[in-house]
Amino acid sequence: MTADSAVSPVDQTGRGIALLRVLSAAGLLPAALFLLLFDRARHDPALLCVNPFAVDPYDAVGSFGVQLALAAGFLAALRAFRPAVSGESFAVRQTYILRAEAVSQLAIAVTMISNLAAMARAPSMWRGTPAGELLLLLTAALFVVPIAMCGVLIRVARRSGRCSQNPLLAPQMLPFVVCMALLAFYPLSWHEGITGALLTAAFGTVMLFLCVALLSKAMFPCPEVPEVDLIDDVVSIWKRIVPRREEAPHTEPGRIGRAGAGGALIDSMNPRIHPWRLIVCIAALTGVLLALADFAAEGAPHGSGRVLFVVSVFLMLESGGVCFGYLLLRHFLGIFRYERSAG
Repeated sequence: MTADSAVSPVDQTGRGIALLRVLSAAGLLPAALFLLLFDRARHDPALLCVNPFAVDPYDAVGSFGVQLALAAGFLAALRAFRPAVSGESFAVRQTYILRAEAVSQLAIAVTMISNLAAMARAPSMWRGTPAGELLLLLTAALFVVPIAMCGVLIRVARRSGRCSQNPLLAPQMLPFVVCMALLAFYPLSWHEGITGALLTAAFGTVMLFLCVALLSKAMFPCPEVPEVDLIDDVVSIWKRIVPRREEAPHTEPGRIGRAGAGGALIDSMNPRIHPWRLIVCIAALTGVLLALADFAAEGAPHGSGRVLFVVSVFLMLESGGVCFGYLLLRHFLGIFRYERSAG
């Protein structure tokens, strides 16, 4: 009898959850450093003047790369640290934690490739300056770290018998290379004018989500079999924090609210019944908040018409990006499962 066979399944699950918690916590560190680099490279005067990826489409890649890295990283941590959900197997829980962690790390890696491409296109802007060399060093380091993390994730999955593979050997690498080539050689002259600026930002957004989706699905090509979703994740934590009360009968598939007008309002936004309503609202709210944050950092433009225009641009680009990313990754990450309403 080997040492591994002498360990009970309960002990193996406990050790597995402990490892996933360490990985998810460690994975948030590159995401936090990514956020710090993105913010400093745009607002520090010394870095901004040597930063060739502060313009679209590369800036759009970074903007959504930060959001995706943090969102997926926190999703992985939430699922790793929450209590177990009744009816959920450890195998599926582990798979979805590893997937979320992979998406987070690949969002960083793809953005760093985009940044390096921008730096390769404009070497005279940063080469030979201390700030430029620091920017190159930080960008290269933030590429190596998430790639190493992805290697660890693949190794953990293989040791646990989960479906995983090296994405470099997958057929998705060809469209990924094509997308990165299009991003690297995108004509910057197309950025001129309002229409060109919007299309350029949209192009960078699409490339970011496409590349991350291609690589993450190549890394973990298992079929989507979610046993729980984000609602179950949150409810499991809520039940641990809030003292238990007698729950109302569960009468409809996907119902998470109470009966009556309040319950009907909640169910009207229930993503298990209406998959897109809540996501669209969250995306729109995020766009408005980002516009306000930009006003707080840079100052609001003069004139109500100009303010409305800027808010509209943030709203349109953010809503489009979040919805596109959700479309590509919602099943892969098991965010919300769909249940038809009895009504």
